[in-house]
Amino acid sequence: MTFEEIIRSFAESEEVPEAAIRAALAAPTAFVDRAVPVLERIAATKSGDVEDRALAVLVHVLGEIGDGRAFAPLMRVLKLPTEELERLLGDAVTETLGSVLIALVGDRASDLEEALADLDIDDFVRGALFEAWTAQVLTEKVSRERAGVFLADYPVRVGLDSSDFGWSSWVSAVTALGLAETTDFARRHLPDMAALTSNLDVPDVTIEDFERELAETLADPDRWKADPNYQPFTGTIEELSQWHGYSEAFREETARRKARGSGRAWSFDEDEGSISDKPYIAENPYKDVGRNDPCPCGSGKKFKKCCLNAATGPT
Repeated sequence: MTFEEIIRSFAESEEVPEAAIRAALAAPTAFVDRAVPVLERIAATKSGDVEDRALAVLVHVLGEIGDGRAFAPLMRVLKLPTEELERLLGDAVTETLGSVLIALVGDRASDLEEALADLDIDDFVRGALFEAWTAQVLTEKVSRERAGVFLADYPVRVGLDSSDFGWSSWVSAVTALGLAETTDFARRHLPDMAALTSNLDVPDVTIEDFERELAETLADPDRWKADPNYQPFTGTIEELSQWHGYSEAFREETARRKARGSGRAWSFDEDEGSISDKPYIAENPYKDVGRNDPCPCGSGKKFKKCCLNAATGPT
């Protein structure tokens, strides 16, 4: 397959584009040579529709290849506005982006640190950046001394507001690293932060979460080795095979929406037993779910890696 055929297959295939993925992986150096300019065009908003629609698959293939040349242009893509990233990458931001970055970052932890201090970058993207940076510390590419300095007062230093997912990312980083010296900071700020969010539809990041996760790491410092959040990305076909967008159910849903043609949002009226367009009040079903609790959707993942973005807004 030519590069152009691979990209078109990434963009347009209704099923997992296995043949195109295998073709890319069969000639990784040549594929990355052509893929980097695509990332550059997307970052500069000069790309075409096919390239845009191919991006979600493309970044996973690049992660599986693990060629560091893709890191810098991908970082530029990740500085795009939240709405653009939602359109381009969707749930990959919260699901697999961290592992892709781990596979590509090499020894460029300073680039991650610079991005983590940039609050113009989407906070869920910063969550993925935090996972990649934390993995650098866990694998001793960044010293624990440097990590301790960077994390000591990070949320206050960069100016996180109470609803920013960065609080959750910070808790994940310091507890995964077992930085007990951050406990006093957490005790001073997490209760206040939780109080500020008590009337909002966002999950609290509590001091109880912090202390429990820290204790688990101190009891088992190597537990991160079994945590996929801190491992490099490896299997594109396996990952995409789990995506709803490639499922038969999704194809059936799409066909039904096209048949209706109205694009109108409907709700199911249980009392009437029929479809209704009456106004209704949306409630957040996740308000009592802890960030590290099993996700109520039944995926088997932790809430923070699954439906948390549904509770806090789009990525």
